[in-house]
Amino acid sequence: MPASGGAARAEQVVLERALGGYNGVEDNTLYEELVDNTNGGMPHIYAGRAGTLGVRRALIRFDFTGLIPRRSVIESVELTLVLNQSGNGTIDGEPYTLHRLTREWGEGVALASDDGGRGTPADPGDATWNWAEFGRELWTQPGGDYLAASSATLPIDRVSAVRADPYTFTSQAMVDDVQLWANAPFTNCGWIVLGNEAAGIRNARRFFSSEADENRPRLVVTYSVVNSVGD
Repeated sequence: MPASGGAARAEQVVLERALGGYNGVEDNTLYEELVDNTNGGMPHIYAGRAGTLGVRRALIRFDFTGLIPRRSVIESVELTLVLNQSGNGTIDGEPYTLHRLTREWGEGVALASDDGGRGTPADPGDATWNWAEFGRELWTQPGGDYLAASSATLPIDRVSAVRADPYTFTSQAMVDDVQLWANAPFTNCGWIVLGNEAAGIRNARRFFSSEADENRPRLVVTYSVVNSVGD
């Protein structure tokens, strides 16, 4: 009769576009006042309020199918985004939150003519403010379908002179999110990043996206695997 259990061993997976050939990350930006715009091909994503123009919301998803063994126990999760610009009205320590998305969405290769602050018209399948996949599937709620309860909150300062400031989200709720996705990969729709949208000032933050040449978003997942015979 095969043994069913054994000592757990700790493992870690580090996910970042182009790291070790990994290409399973998607990210995009939603624009409140430009409901059919997107920026999937740009090297930046945005979150927060762009003054009187409206808010920006960033989407991000990492696919770890086949990278975390079945029946693993997720121990810790860290999502690092690197800040490279902040709005003129920004103050230090503004709260940014992650929320678990509940609907699939799309990322195309749309390229805006500027730095992506206003996006560019979407191609079929791109995520926009109104569409999870442009021309195919609407969000139930414009601006994205996500859980009201946040998975993590992190105060983010104004950009520094070096313009490459890493910020790492980590929490037990993020562990729960990734455990759910590891157990049921079809539920992995990623997270949405929200800035301080209640503020009446231009406080949006710009982060490097997975299309950037450096400082790309990174997800680090630590998990334990029970050694067993007969698996």
